[in-house]
Amino acid sequence: MSQGSRRSEKPEWHPVPALPGHAAVEFARRVGPAGHVHAFDVNGEFIRRAQARAKAAGLASRITVTLLTGEELPLADAAVDRVTVRNTLVYVRDPLRTLAEFRRALRPGGIAHAIEGDWSLTVVEPIAAEWRALVDAARWAWRTPDLGRKLHGIARRAGFSQVAVQVLTRPDTEGRLMDMIQTAAQYAREGGAMDPHRTDVMLERLDRGLAEETYLAVAPQFLVTATR
Repeated sequence: MSQGSRRSEKPEWHPVPALPGHAAVEFARRVGPAGHVHAFDVNGEFIRRAQARAKAAGLASRITVTLLTGEELPLADAAVDRVTVRNTLVYVRDPLRTLAEFRRALRPGGIAHAIEGDWSLTVVEPIAAEWRALVDAARWAWRTPDLGRKLHGIARRAGFSQVAVQVLTRPDTEGRLMDMIQTAAQYAREGGAMDPHRTDVMLERLDRGLAEETYLAVAPQFLVTATR
């Protein structure tokens, strides 16, 4: 989760790899020396990695990295121009409260960008039928597994004056989404609702699908842009 205190010249959304500090460094480059970025995480190790990445990029003075220990942002009211969050709200206890907190921290006219998936809309071949069962077994790990489709309405209820939504997807035939799939499989195992052997068989079938070029995964991402 990152916040910037100055609007960048190019506000368009450009997804970046999920590496601690990567987004904060990119945003710090965009806001320039007159701007500042606040980066937050609940994972202490990710905080350390983000700080190291900012230092390595020579941008530590533009980035404040903070470990979150509660549901409120350690920011004053109307403190920032942008808030961005990606694939995080699916884990929070109350997405509506979180988006309302983003709105509180934004200046009038400020913009929140939130991007989330929707596990019920993901498709994975050649294990389509088994994939549905795996997602059901892993649902315990995501507080709102179908958040993507709900995000637009939640932003409206949080009080934003304008809300736009886009659905972004890039079909994967080369294994780019295998990390996502393996994470879901691990959640299914840990939840105890699916036999671990069954998840192993599914992953083996996907490996064969990649080798035989029959593998296909589609994971839509809902991008909501909300203006305070």
